Amino acid sequence: MMISIGGAVLGLILGGFISWLQQEFGLISLGDGSGSFVVDAYPVKLLAKDFLIVFLVVLAIGFLVAWYPVKQISKNISHQKAIIPNNKYIKQPYQTHHPFKAIVF
Repeated sequence: MMISIGGAVLGLILGGFISWLQQEFGLISLGDGSGSFVVDAYPVKLLAKDFLIVFLVVLAIGFLVAWYPVKQISKNISHQKAIIPNNKYIKQPYQTHHPFKAIVF
């Protein structure tokens, strides 16, 4: 989820900057500059509502993409008894009771 938030913020900053450059300097022009269009450059308008919608959609997609695999992994983990410590279904290693086990040399 952190990657989605970081990507959304970075994408909005970069997209906003490129849109501002287009709005101010007309980086993408229409036609060959001969005046056959009403405007010379591709028109761009920055709206806060659009930024909010894009941010929310990116977060929703990021949540859904992260949620499904985590759900599947957690379901698989809860069904595997071998990884749960002190489970009666886990076969414990064979232990011998050696009389000198506690003596450290």
